[in-house]
Amino acid sequence: MQFFRLPVSRIRPLGPPRRFSSSKASTKVSSKVPSSHPSPPRPSLYKRYTDALSENPFRVKLITAAFIFTTGDVATQVAEQTVLLDQSTGSSCSCSPSTSESKGITINVMRTAELASFGMLATTFIHCWWGVLEPIAIRTFDPVKQKFQHVLFKVVADQSFGGLCYNAIFFTVQGTVRGLKENEPIKDNVSYQLGNNLVPQLKNHWSFWPFFHFGNFWFNPLHQRVVWQNLASIGWGVVLSRVGEQNRQKEKDAGDKLGVVEEKLKPPHSDR
Repeated sequence: MQFFRLPVSRIRPLGPPRRFSSSKASTKVSSKVPSSHPSPPRPSLYKRYTDALSENPFRVKLITAAFIFTTGDVATQVAEQTVLLDQSTGSSCSCSPSTSESKGITINVMRTAELASFGMLATTFIHCWWGVLEPIAIRTFDPVKQKFQHVLFKVVADQSFGGLCYNAIFFTVQGTVRGLKENEPIKDNVSYQLGNNLVPQLKNHWSFWPFFHFGNFWFNPLHQRVVWQNLASIGWGVVLSRVGEQNRQKEKDAGDKLGVVEEKLKPPHSDR
C-alpha cells in the first residue's frame, strides 16, 4: 500500500473558525423592535412663534399684525352682513319677492386692506416706541426694588404718548384712504378725521388698554409682550373696524343731508 505525501508548501494551516456576520439579521430585528429612546416631541405652536419672534422680531410682528387685523375686519363684515340679512329676512314677509331675495355676504377688500395697513404701521410704531420706553423706565425706577412704580410709569407714558400716536395713525390712514378714493385733498380728510373722531376714540382706548398693559408689563418680559398685545388686538381690531364703518356711515349721511339742503336752496328755474 502506497502513501502519497503532499509538499509542505501546499499544506495550509488551520485558521480560527469563521464567524458569520449577523448584521443583516440584526438590522431586520432592530427595525421591528421599537427604540427605547423615543424622538423628542414637536414644539408647540406658541414655542415656535416665540422662537421666530426672537430670531426675526420685526418681521414676525408685521406678519402677525396684518393677519390679526385682516381676520378681525373680515369677521366684523361677516357679522354685520349676517345681522342685516337676518333683519331683511324677518321683514320680507310683507315685501315683494324681488326685494326679499338675499344677496349673500360680500367682503369689502378695500376696507380690509385699510385696516391691515393700519395694523402694520401701528405695529412698527409700537416696536420702536417700546424699545425706547423700556430703558427710560429702567433708569427711572428699579424694575426689581420699585416694580410697582416702574410698571405704573410705563403704563402712564405708554397710554399718554403711545395711545395718542396709535389712534392718530388709525385716523391718518383712514383720512388718506378717503382722500385717495374720493379724489379729495388728503390733508383736509386727515384733519377732519382727527378733529372729529380722535377724542371719542381715545376715551374708548383708555377704557381698556391701560388695565390690560398694566398686567402685560407686570407679568411678561419685553420679548413676549407683543404676543399678548397681538392676542388682545384680535378683539380690538373688531372695535376699530366698527369705528371705521360708523365713521363712513356718518360721512355718507352728512353728504346726503348736504345734498338735500343744496337742492332746496337752489333758485327756481325760469324760462325766459
